[in-house]
Amino acid sequence: MKILSKESWYINENEVTDEKIYDDRRRLMKIAALTGAGSIFPLSSSASTDLPGKALAFEQNAHYQKLTATAYEKITSYNNFYEF
Repeated sequence: MKILSKESWYINENEVTDEKIYDDRRRLMKIAALTGAGSIFPLSSSASTDLPGKALAFEQNAHYQKLTATAYEKITSYNNFYEF
């Protein structure tokens, strides 16, 4: 016969969160969403104007300029069974 005993650190489900807070969880989620959105908005509105420096300059690799596109018939008829 196996005797089940609870560990010393075990907490019942109803002791984790107060019942009053659990019942009002939707309001809590709204507050959390508004707080998160409010903390991001001021940063994103001024990000494009406050950054120092110049824009990055990119140039295309000469090797890739020589490549041509694969024919439509080849790419639509290929099937790799192992991908499924």
